[in-house]
Amino acid sequence: MAFPNVLDGAVVLEYSDGGNYGTIEGDPREIRYLAVCRYGRDPGHYLFFCTGSDGGYDVVIDDLFGSVEECRASAARFGDVVWHKK
Repeated sequence: MAFPNVLDGAVVLEYSDGGNYGTIEGDPREIRYLAVCRYGRDPGHYLFFCTGSDGGYDVVIDDLFGSVEECRASAARFGDVVWHKK
């Protein structure tokens, strides 16, 4: 299944290879994908933390940053994340 072009109404700019990115406190779902997204003309860029279960990519939580590079830098805490452009 191809990674979606839109998540929660935001356009996907880049997405990661599937991996084990842990869980979010208070939520048992495992994070399998990361995505850098943007809402329309909103100047911010969002790092989405997504599941990869049941053939879908549900967003568990997101962080707001000022640029794609800042999103990628934050994701670097998980190691060498492999990114793909949409």
